[in-house]
Amino acid sequence: MLAYFGLTVIAFIIFGTASGDVLTGLGFATMLPIGFEGKTLARGLGKGDPEPEPDPTEVIKQINADYKAKHQELKDLVGKAAKQEDIDKVKSDLKELTEKRIQASEDLVKKQGDIIMKQGESITSMQNQIKSWQKSEKGRASLKAALLEAFKEKQSEIDELVKDPTGQQKSLTLKVAVDMGEQNTIGSGSTQVSMTQNTGVISPIRTRELKYRAAVSVGSISTERALWIEETDQQGTPIFIGEGDEKTQLSSLWVEKTESVKKIAVYGKVTTELMADLPQLVSYIQNSMLKRLDLKAEDKLLYATGTGDDPKGMDYFATAFAAPSSVAAQIVAPNEFDVLEAAALQCKEAHGLPDTMFIHPGTMSKMKLIKDQADRPVWKDYVTIDGSMKISGMTIVESTAVTAGSFLGGDTKVVNLLIREELGIQIGLNNNDFIQNKKTMLAEKRVVQYVSANDTPVLVKGTFAAGIAALTIT
Repeated sequence: MLAYFGLTVIAFIIFGTASGDVLTGLGFATMLPIGFEGKTLARGLGKGDPEPEPDPTEVIKQINADYKAKHQELKDLVGKAAKQEDIDKVKSDLKELTEKRIQASEDLVKKQGDIIMKQGESITSMQNQIKSWQKSEKGRASLKAALLEAFKEKQSEIDELVKDPTGQQKSLTLKVAVDMGEQNTIGSGSTQVSMTQNTGVISPIRTRELKYRAAVSVGSISTERALWIEETDQQGTPIFIGEGDEKTQLSSLWVEKTESVKKIAVYGKVTTELMADLPQLVSYIQNSMLKRLDLKAEDKLLYATGTGDDPKGMDYFATAFAAPSSVAAQIVAPNEFDVLEAAALQCKEAHGLPDTMFIHPGTMSKMKLIKDQADRPVWKDYVTIDGSMKISGMTIVESTAVTAGSFLGGDTKVVNLLIREELGIQIGLNNNDFIQNKKTMLAEKRVVQYVSANDTPVLVKGTFAAGIAALTIT
């Protein structure tokens, strides 16, 4: 009965060149299954190693090459009207190569686990061979000598394994000096500070570009309320008159309107150690706070309803899209371009000058895929020399702040955005900050936004789905 145990040999060592048995600069690690019944050491150590078994992958590559050559040979024979027996011979060779390829593929799967575990070798033979290994010249250990020393240290364990009558496979680990490199020294630890250089790059979470303020009328205010005077009624009608006729009297009704300033604010806490040790990171934290606050402010300035502490957004003031009578139910297969043209017409009929229309980037991409009958992209007809898209005087602005599938805009300069306190950041102490070595960063902004009731008709909002339905000919 054969008894086996698995012998794990780990050796990474720099060797001399004293004899043909010595390996130079070799990192060696293998698992040797060893038998106890007089078998000889077959592979992995010493001279006389047998030729390694062919790699199944290389076998398959060679078979494929042979198959290709034979297949070409068959084509040549058929083309030359060769003898049938020659053709049959090549066909037979092709069939044989096909069977070999199938077998090699199966071997590739089966033999993956058989590369390490081979025929058991005798411990006695291995020990005798190890005893014949000598130290190499100049005191530099050869592979054999290094393993010999390691085996000597484990001699008692080896003897116990030899005497074990159970025949169970067991493992014995030998440790030998290794070549020292990055991966098995510093690189194998939890930190690699000494091999690391800070690039100075700090990567923030990506956010959308702010575009709202560029489309509206921005100003400043120094009080808590914004006031404007709005004409609400007119009396009298101008007429042409003859010489000496009485003139027509005109009058108007004017009223004061007000809107309160609204505030948006956030805060964050940082330790004094962070502020001292990583000042550049603190700067990014501040900029991130300001950007996040500005993004939320833009959301509210577009869509807030004035409820509670929120301002009134552009959408709150805008008039719902209603297809003008000249285009309502008049268009065959209308698309998004037609809807925006109709929205601009609605603005013009309200005596506005359409200048900006906000849409979602997804809508823009959909519009750029619309083609005419000649399969030419339609959107190129609307691109100006500066690269922007304009429809009936309106610059089409993409923003993910806009609800997908909708549009909002028109004569956006009628929207008044007044800044009471521009966005800024303050750093100070709050509550237990002093005894906890912390600082509080406060970011806030105070604004007021309003649109006169006389101007709301020139702002238009709606969805493209409803707009297309309203324009489709019936």
